[in-house]
Amino acid sequence: MEGSPSHTTKANHAALFQPLSIGKLKLSNRIAVSPICTYAANAHHEATHIHREHYRHLASQHPGLVMIESTSIAPLAYITPTDLGLSTDAQADAFKLVIDEIHACGVKCCLQLSHPGAKSMPGGVFPFDPDAMSDAMITGVVRDFVSAAKRGVDVCHADFIEVACCNGNLLHSFLSLVTNHRRDKYGMVNGTKDGSLLLIEVIQAIKKEVAVPIFVKLAVCDNLKPDESLEHTAGLCQQLAMLADLIDVTSGGLNADSKSRYLLNHDRSIPGQVPLAIYVKKLVGDKCAVGCSGGLDRDIQQLNQFISRGDFDIAFIGKGFTETHQKNLMDSIAAALS
Repeated sequence: MEGSPSHTTKANHAALFQPLSIGKLKLSNRIAVSPICTYAANAHHEATHIHREHYRHLASQHPGLVMIESTSIAPLAYITPTDLGLSTDAQADAFKLVIDEIHACGVKCCLQLSHPGAKSMPGGVFPFDPDAMSDAMITGVVRDFVSAAKRGVDVCHADFIEVACCNGNLLHSFLSLVTNHRRDKYGMVNGTKDGSLLLIEVIQAIKKEVAVPIFVKLAVCDNLKPDESLEHTAGLCQQLAMLADLIDVTSGGLNADSKSRYLLNHDRSIPGQVPLAIYVKKLVGDKCAVGCSGGLDRDIQQLNQFISRGDFDIAFIGKGFTETHQKNLMDSIAAALS
């Protein structure tokens, strides 16, 4: 194990530096590295030395958890030519070397699995949008998620698996009336009313095949207008609390009309996603953990208060871990709390 955390004694008593149990695993603190896309995969969508160096740097700062960037589950489901994939054995073998670097620092990692849906690169033979997909295609998507999750756990040794349902990807598009007009069981018109069946089927299928805790990165709302109703989200979050171990709260990104959550909130003294995370935490209580992201490291004292009050359980932070002037964000956070 490389190095050890150098956080001060006083900071170790802060809420952010308390351990968090998720499933049968325990994180050493409540700070996680958000998924940060490197766009550095090779022509076969395999991880390279760039990924190994990048994730070694992140893990060496000793956060409680490192999230690995969004990874495609299917050969025809990439947004860019340099996205990572996990649909082949060769991709899994390369991925394992990245996760080995994280584990060598004594840090746990989570693999985020995603299908970009209609955002997939041109050239695919399938129309990846809810209205155009056949039941057989939907079954194939579930199968691809399961296969990628099994590779991630059995070959790569990921500690957690996250199912991404956000940023206008395929699973997210099933949750919005803007993009889902189906009238069958997967629809929002005469179907499940919240379009959640595909997401639920994906999680259930993964849980049957792997034994690690499951996260869901969930777009709680589409950010298309102020005071957007969260009624359908309430029911979905309560379902997810019985299936998943953590709900990673986000919003927006559905399409070009989605607005900044911060600009839609009434209280602009706090980061944009925080009110949504508080809302979800009140819904699910202790049935599962809740995470939040988005500018949380701008005010560390405020962030520590959110965690201390139980507003949410873990903070996902991105850019602060990669900024060149910041040698070790965890040490900076500890210093701010000392």
